[in-house]
Amino acid sequence: MRTLLLVGAVLALGGLARALEDDIAGWIRDLGSEDPKAREAAAVAIEKAGERARPALEEAAKSADPEVASEAAHLLRKLDGEEKPQERRPPAVRRPMVRMSSTRVIVNRDGTTTLIQEDSTGRILVRETKDGKSEEYAAESREAFVEKYPEVAKRHGIDKGEGGLRVVPSKDLPEEEELKKELERLRREAEERLKERKALRDLDREKEELEKALEEQGKTPGDEPGLEVTDLDEALRYQLDIPEGGVLVTSVDRGSRAARLGVRRFDILLSLNGKPVATAADIRAAFAAEGPATAQVIREGEPQALREQE
Repeated sequence: MRTLLLVGAVLALGGLARALEDDIAGWIRDLGSEDPKAREAAAVAIEKAGERARPALEEAAKSADPEVASEAAHLLRKLDGEEKPQERRPPAVRRPMVRMSSTRVIVNRDGTTTLIQEDSTGRILVRETKDGKSEEYAAESREAFVEKYPEVAKRHGIDKGEGGLRVVPSKDLPEEEELKKELERLRREAEERLKERKALRDLDREKEELEKALEEQGKTPGDEPGLEVTDLDEALRYQLDIPEGGVLVTSVDRGSRAARLGVRRFDILLSLNGKPVATAADIRAAFAAEGPATAQVIREGEPQALREQE
C-alpha cells in the first residue's frame, strides 16, 4: 500500500512539473505580448518560479524577438542577484533634440553628399549619402570620433585641435572655373535643342505649303505615292534571300496611295503592279498607271500580297 502511495506521489509530482513547464513557456511567450499588463504579469510569474524558469529564460534570451530577449536577459540578471527583485527598468526616454551650433554640407562631383554637424556639447555627427542611401557616424567628442572612426575622420579632415570643428574642403568639390564650363555646356545644349525644334517647325510649314500648292493644282496628297524608300544592304539581302531588286520602306504618309495600298514602314517592297521595284522612279511609274495598284512585300520575314483600296 505504501509503495502504491509513493508511486502515485511521484506521478503527481511529475505532472505538476510538466504543468509548470507549460506555464513557464506560456509566460515566456507573453513577454512579447502587445498588452503591457500581460507582459507585467508574465514577468512577475516567472520571478516567482525562480530557478525552475532559468532554462527557459536562457533559451528566451536568444530569441529573435528583441522584446522577449531583452526581458529574459533582465530576469536572468535578477536570478543571478545582479538586480534587486523589486527593481524594474525605467521606460525608455526619447533623447531630446540638441541644437546644432555648426553645420556643413559638402556636395561632391560623384553625386555623394556629406553633412557634418557639431553641437554645443562637442558631439559630432557625420552623414554620408550616396545613391539615396545614408551612413551615419557619431561620437560625443572630436577625440572620440577620431578614435572610433579614424578613416572617416581622415577623409573629411576632422582633427583634434583646439577651436571649433575644422573641415578641410573636399578635393572633389567643383571649382568655380569648372562650374562655369558646365554652365556653358548646358547653354550650348539648350541652343542646339532650340535649333532642332525650329527646324521641325520649318518642315511642318513647308509640308503645309506643299499640300496647299497641290490642292491649287487640282491634286491632293492622297494622289501621290506618299512613301520614302532606301536601298537594301547586302546583309539584309542575304538574310532574306533577295538576290536583286527590292527597296526598304522608311516612311509612309497618312492618306497617301501607299497607305491605301497597305504598305507599312519597314516593309521590303519587291514589286508594284507585277513589275520589280528597285528605284524611286519604278515606284512613280507604277503609281502613274491606271487602276488600283498591287504590291508584293516582305513584312517581318513573311511575303504578303497587297491591293490598293479604291
